[in-house]
Parts: sequence; C-alpha cells; structure tokens
Amino acid sequence: MKIGIYTIHAAYNFGAMLQAFATQYIIKSFDIEAEIVNDSPHEKLNAYLTNNTSLKAIIKNLYALTNPLIWIKSKRFRDFHNSMSLSKKYKSINDIYKNPPKYDIHLVGSDQVWNLEHKVDKQYYYFLDFVPKGEKCISYASSFGNSNISKSVYPQLQQLLSKFNKLSTRETGGVSLIKQATGQDATLVLDPTLLLTAKQWSKLISQKPIIKGKYILYYGFDKSENCHQIIKNLRSSLQLPIVAISVSTTTPYKFDKFIQAAGPKEFINLFKYASFIITSSFHGVAFSINFQKDFVVMQHGTRMERIESLLDIIGQRKRIISSVQELNELFKNNKNIDYQKCSIAIAEKRNESIKWLKKALLENN
Repeated sequence: MKIGIYTIHAAYNFGAMLQAFATQYIIKSFDIEAEIVNDSPHEKLNAYLTNNTSLKAIIKNLYALTNPLIWIKSKRFRDFHNSMSLSKKYKSINDIYKNPPKYDIHLVGSDQVWNLEHKVDKQYYYFLDFVPKGEKCISYASSFGNSNISKSVYPQLQQLLSKFNKLSTRETGGVSLIKQATGQDATLVLDPTLLLTAKQWSKLISQKPIIKGKYILYYGFDKSENCHQIIKNLRSSLQLPIVAISVSTTTPYKFDKFIQAAGPKEFINLFKYASFIITSSFHGVAFSINFQKDFVVMQHGTRMERIESLLDIIGQRKRIISSVQELNELFKNNKNIDYQKCSIAIAEKRNESIKWLKKALLENN
C-alpha cells in the first residue's frame, strides 16, 4: 500500500515543514509506504526573496541576498525538506489536475490546508477535488485556521468534503463546522508534531545546546506594544536573556540574541533547551508542551482558536495573555505548569490520534 500526502511542505516555515515531516514519520511507523506530493517544483534558494516590486520589498530582497545567515537558514530548510520522501516534482498544480497521482490512499493535512478566510474556490486542491471518484481520501488534522465562516459556503463545503472516507481536524471548532456544514462526523486529533514524543524529536538534533546557559525563547509574529512590554517584563522578572527565532528579516523588538540562521533542526534545539517560552504561534505552543516548558501565549488576532483547542486538552487556556497585568496575575497564581497532569492528557490524546490514523488507513485494505 502506498499513501500520497498532500500538505504544505516546502514553505520556509518551521511549523509547516515539521508537521509534514511528522505526518510522514508516523505513517511510515505503521510499515506503510508514504510520500509527500511534491507540488513545489522550484527550490527556493533564499528564504526571504519575494517577487514584490515595491521599494520596501526591493530593500528587503537586497538585505536577504547579502546576509549570509539567511543563506545558511535557507540551506538548512532545503536539506531538511530533502530528507523527506517526496514524489516526483510537478511543474504546477495544473499538472496534478491533468494527471492525478496514483495512490492507494490520498491523505490531506495537517496545517491550515482548509483555511477559508479567503475565497473557498482558491482552496480546492487541498480538498482533493481532482482525485477520481471512488478513490480513498482521508483528512488528518486538517485545519480551517478559523472555523467562524459564513454559512453561505456550507453547500460548497459539503460538496468538497463528500468524497472523504474519514475526516479529522485539530480544532474543536473544525469538528463543529464540519458537522454543521455537511452533517458528517469528524474526529478531533492532535497536530502531527505532537504525535512524536520529545524523545523522538530529540533524536533528530544535536544534543549540544545552541545557546549556552538559561534563556527565555521568543517565537512569534507580534508587533504590538503589549508584546514589547511583556517581553521586557519577563526578562526583568526571570533575570534571563531573551533569545528570538527569526520569522522575517527584521524584528520590532530588541533581543539579547536574534537567531537568523535557524532551520527546522535548530528550531527544535532552541525549544528543547529553553528555560521559558513566549509565543503566539500554534507550533510554538505545541513544541513548548512537547518539551514540557513553562510558557505564555500572546493573544494574537484570529490565530487563537487552534491554540485554545490545544490548550484545552491540557487545561491551560489561562496561559494566553494580552497584557503585563495578566502576566503578573498568572505568575502570582500559577507560574509553573504541572506537567504531571498535562503529560498524561497529551499522551492519551496522542495514543487516540495514532490509533485513529492507523485504523483510517488500514480498514477495508
């Protein structure tokens, strides 16, 4: 049996690439052949180059081209991507539509493959609408990003999901949305990055910490003054330096160390050895939990539903804060996370999710 995995896998984004790796890793652990459908034919040589022709974009491109750390980061992403089992390269998505890949099972997910904040008709590919009728289709931890969508797309969503034999999402909101829109049942499962244990992730990286000594790790997409004040407050109260992982060429905040050359393996290393973590990223939360770190989550626009759903599993929604006052209140009452309880909850959900995936792949085969 051979599985084709359709997911966001080639973006120079830590969460996207690591979830793709984890999905394939787990399926292969079932002694099932699996490859990621390589719908990204052009290797991106530099993580931050853009085709935008605005003056600001041109300046950023020049900086990216002349910064050796960004070239190192780009190579580390390419090397990690090439370590996965990939299908042949398709010139474009249109080539996949013209000549759909042949697999025993087509699996889509995880990450925000079903994000409907933009027009739904731009997202058909990850609904596998090109797969011939009658072929087996499964979703694993497919995310809508934000399940609060207009009911006007419900009929379209019902049609798109009707071909799936088994449905699962990584948010409770996604489970409810699918039920409301289509009448079908979906299962709540863990993001693939949480299917691997901390020990399994650790085997992929150097056991030598990138940063010597204790540090607070920042990984987020914020630009707010609130976040700035929280970072300063944490640095002062914990008396530790702040280390930040780059998500762009620049940062709005001042850090003790700004890591621009990190690839996926370095990302894991920085989370594993951090003393405390500040994040507004779903996968920042996932890796904090997996490595049993104390952390806080910055309130961040519409990104919160998937984070809230994950935190609810371990009973830690109060880790979400939006001000220094809320941080102080959290520290006063519950600075440290009781991972004795949390790890049991995650382990149980991990076992349930792996069993669900294995059964979905193997039944009627």
